[in-house]
Amino acid sequence: MTITQTSLSLQLSRRIEIARHKWAYAAAAVPSSAGMRSPVVGDAVAGADIAAFAVLRDFNPKVFAQSSLAFAASLPERWRDRWFGTYTRTIFLAGNPANLLSRFPFQHVTEDRSCAWLGPAPANVAMTLRRLLVPFRSESSVPSGEFSIGLPDGEICGATETPRQMQIHLGTAGMTAVDYLVHLNHTLAESVLLGLIAPGSAIRIRHVPRLHGCPEEFLWLRVLNDRTDGSRLRAYAGVSACE
Repeated sequence: MTITQTSLSLQLSRRIEIARHKWAYAAAAVPSSAGMRSPVVGDAVAGADIAAFAVLRDFNPKVFAQSSLAFAASLPERWRDRWFGTYTRTIFLAGNPANLLSRFPFQHVTEDRSCAWLGPAPANVAMTLRRLLVPFRSESSVPSGEFSIGLPDGEICGATETPRQMQIHLGTAGMTAVDYLVHLNHTLAESVLLGLIAPGSAIRIRHVPRLHGCPEEFLWLRVLNDRTDGSRLRAYAGVSACE
């Protein structure tokens, strides 16, 4: 696939437009003065800025990727739209979920209790959690090669999409461990919320320096300004169907 600044600009505009549409659709579900039932906190203001919260014990890309996928799939429809409408904003915190389970109503916790998810909710709702923990940091190297994860059947309520073999390319050149988690999470979550990844799908995560030159025809790209050159856009991740 040929990636140009024009194609990246179009993809970024597409993501913004979809996010605006989903936010408006979710907000219209209730009057602006009424509450909207949050999976975490009950009634929340319809126009409030929301975020998901990921508590991580350590840097484990495969476990994290599987948990990101499962969390996005577990959300009720209206909250999937609202989270996408805030560009799947996620706050990463360092901590041991095993020590926090009795204090916070996490929606998803990995089997090894190394990663737990809370939200989406207005950012100030989880202030106790945020005051208790610190932002996640890691000096680990980003992975190379590839690994596979999957979304079991029945994970998304009411989903009708056909399961497919999918792959996600991540362009890891210049990424820190935290950068990697951010880009991976946004790409996986948005793929689930858009229906690109359906229940029963298998997903292969492949790591390359950059996406330029990849032969795949990408269905979705994660595009942001290039951190090494703010005047240019960069594709940090791409989603495609396996042949």
